Amino acid sequence: MQDCGQAQLGECYERGRGVPRDIIGAYQWYGLSAKNLNARGMREFERLSERLTKTQIVQGRARIQAC
Repeated sequence: MQDCGQAQLGECYERGRGVPRDIIGAYQWYGLSAKNLNARGMREFERLSERLTKTQIVQGRARIQAC
C-alpha cells in the first residue's frame, strides 16, 4: 500500500495540492512508486519522463537514489 501512497504524493507535487508544485518531486514520488511495481506509479513515471528535460531527470533520479 506504500506504493499507492507514493503515487498519490507524486500527483500532489505535480499539481501543487497541499504542497508547492514541484515537477521533480512528482517524478521522484512516481519513480519510487514504480520501483515498488505500482501500475499507476509506472504509468505516471513514464509520462513525466517524456516531458522533463535531461537535467530534470538527472535531478529526479538523484532524489530517488537518496531515498
